[in-house]
Amino acid sequence: MNQKIPVWKTIRFTLSNLTQNSWMYLRNSIFLQFFISVFGFGLLTLIFRGMLFITGQSNLNFANFKTVLLSPGSIPLLILYLLAFAFLIFMEFSILIFMIYGTIRGIHFSWRSSIQNAFSELKQLLNGHFITFWLYFLTLLPIVNIGELTFISKKITIPEFITGEITKTSAGTLFYLGLVVVLLYLHARSSLAIPLQILTDQPFTKNIITSWKLTKKNVWRLLLISAVVEGVLAILVIFISIGSVALVEFLDPNGSNTLLLSSVLAVAKLLQGFIILYTKIATFIVMTKIIHDNKLASLEVYHHHEEIKHKRKIVTAFALLFVTGSGVLTTLTTYRTESANDPIIIGHRGYVEEAVENSIEGIKAAKEAGANMVEMDILLTKDNQFVVMHDYNLKRLAGLNKRVQDMTLDEVRGLPIEQDDFKSHIPTFEEFFKAAKEIGMPLVIELKPHGGEPANYVDLFIAKYKELAIDNSNKVMSLDLKVMEELEAKAPEITTGFVIPIQFGGFGDAKVDFYVVEDFSYQELAVLHAQETGHEVFVWTINTDEALEKYVDSPVNGIITDKVALAKAIQEEHKTNNSLMDRFLRTLNVTIAK
Repeated sequence: MNQKIPVWKTIRFTLSNLTQNSWMYLRNSIFLQFFISVFGFGLLTLIFRGMLFITGQSNLNFANFKTVLLSPGSIPLLILYLLAFAFLIFMEFSILIFMIYGTIRGIHFSWRSSIQNAFSELKQLLNGHFITFWLYFLTLLPIVNIGELTFISKKITIPEFITGEITKTSAGTLFYLGLVVVLLYLHARSSLAIPLQILTDQPFTKNIITSWKLTKKNVWRLLLISAVVEGVLAILVIFISIGSVALVEFLDPNGSNTLLLSSVLAVAKLLQGFIILYTKIATFIVMTKIIHDNKLASLEVYHHHEEIKHKRKIVTAFALLFVTGSGVLTTLTTYRTESANDPIIIGHRGYVEEAVENSIEGIKAAKEAGANMVEMDILLTKDNQFVVMHDYNLKRLAGLNKRVQDMTLDEVRGLPIEQDDFKSHIPTFEEFFKAAKEIGMPLVIELKPHGGEPANYVDLFIAKYKELAIDNSNKVMSLDLKVMEELEAKAPEITTGFVIPIQFGGFGDAKVDFYVVEDFSYQELAVLHAQETGHEVFVWTINTDEALEKYVDSPVNGIITDKVALAKAIQEEHKTNNSLMDRFLRTLNVTIAK
């Protein structure tokens, strides 16, 4: 069991197996995606909506998660949801791995066998291994989007606002990088646990131990095999993209033929998607071959049958239907951008690439970079005055291990703060607003209750708001919905917003004027519905090129970002270069020199 894995032999076998069985893998995998998209998500959505109905909530978020998840009526549904999710994961892995193992053994495993296996695995989990299984998946979050491993979990990852806050300090960055390295090693050693779970009748904990034994001398070999195989497939994606551009430019140099561009785009995106799918399958081919070579599989206990031709035709028909629908959706999504919204760009805490966050210098830097608004944070001091600061404790920026709520305005005002290579001082709310007003920069003011505020907290803010004569070109928001709804009730002339870090479901009927949703929880249909009911929707904190490209052409009303100049550049590029050909190239993620 400790023998070394032959690197190049395994690579050749994987690519050969993938090539010889490409159509079968593609057909069955697409049908699997179709089944999970329709029935799997349908089942999970039904259970989730049942939980919301029982608890009288419109969504699940930070503010109500205890109400939704821990109420007596919803606990059975929560357990049912986790069981259904686990079953769908096992069904997906069973189908993929049975399919691969069948090519190695020269036999065919029916879909019925895969489903029977999934039920068997679920029974094993209930026999004392349920917590181990979920811990295994949860520890994947810092190192990979689980959606890269399974269709049922399209976007399960750690939200950017969490990792962003952790890595704002050197110590936090080192901690997070150390955690990622440790988890990468642990999961590299236990990477065979899921295939072993499918191919053997061992409990999950024992499969993790077996995986560690198999990978004892082979971690770097496995990583090299994966890198080479994925590299070959990535090159194919690049060739498809370049070839698609070359074809369009040859047949339609002006880029004005909508039908041609749409057709080539749909085909190119589908081919890219197919190769990404093959990358996932290639990973399982490597793992399945290792398990087979070590004579660990015990699938003889499951029935297998000859493939029935008419069933194969049904699977093919559904797969083609799913592919056609995906192609049409891709085309419509791409060319819908002609009438897309033009979101405002909001500097997150000013412009942290050019100044300390929440500093007066940051307002000016954001203005110069082209921001339409600046988001900032205010805290209440011990003597009930407002200062501009995000952290409850001053240690990160001011090097002072004290809480703002324990200090007076005079003690906090003017304290030196430092971030990266920039220096500044802590301003009062009044100083910050006047500086912004002087240069014509509207603010998005975030109220950050720390828990020690007096009962008249909202009244104190309203009084300061009126004292400074802040007009409605500025907005006010908070993570605390109760505070915002009280503010809306007492001062409806103020534009109020609810900040939502994590949310599943629609926006509900919060008594506010706009919503601010984190990238993790973005749902386009929910955004459109909110806008139909008169609510603006902003998204935060969007910092990567890919995410900015996405949201510049989305229906959101505003983008909160640390990368103000980059966001403006992308937005201007989209406005200037918005022909059919430009949108075609952006969709393919092809960078060309102008």
